[in-house]
Amino acid sequence: MSLKTGPRKSPARTSKVTPAGKTYTYTIRIHPADPDETGFWVDVPALPGCVTQGETYDEAIEMARDAIEGYLEMLAKLGQPIPIEAHPPKKVAVAVRLKRAAKV
Repeated sequence: MSLKTGPRKSPARTSKVTPAGKTYTYTIRIHPADPDETGFWVDVPALPGCVTQGETYDEAIEMARDAIEGYLEMLAKLGQPIPIEAHPPKKVAVAVRLKRAAKV
């Protein structure tokens, strides 16, 4: 009896991959800057370390959108799962479209 050897197939991945173009929604918290500064700073509770700032309220929201997009793109590039906020509160939320496929 002879056995054929050849390239081994890698096992199938069980993790889900989100399609490029999927829209994610996250709650952002907008805080006024310290009294000796101007503008606002923003954090994203579902994305640890995702913090930004803006001179105006609207600019802070736009900067949050950019920060979230960059955060998610880096996770996708590193092959990390994208955090999903289960039930975002009805406060200010930012929708971001991921340009690359990513694990969920």
